[in-house]
Amino acid sequence: MKTKDEIVANWLPRYTGTALKDFGKHILKESHWWRMAAPADQKLTPQTEEGIHEILWASTEKVKALAPLCYPSIRELLGTAGLLNPVS
Repeated sequence: MKTKDEIVANWLPRYTGTALKDFGKHILKESHWWRMAAPADQKLTPQTEEGIHEILWASTEKVKALAPLCYPSIRELLGTAGLLNPVS
């Protein structure tokens, strides 16, 4: 099994496009993703303590339009979900 340092050294630069030396102290955070539907008028609360200041429910078309602004790892996730072509 790989150590966190080994995982970070390989994964972080590859998926964020940022050199490892530019991160400073790094922390791995496990996250889980689900594809779901919800009422359009549902109140959403951004997790500001993690630097998230805006969240929204988006149509497939809006997701495709916003994808270029996402990290490569998020674009890969969207590709896996069938919403975009996977990042090479």
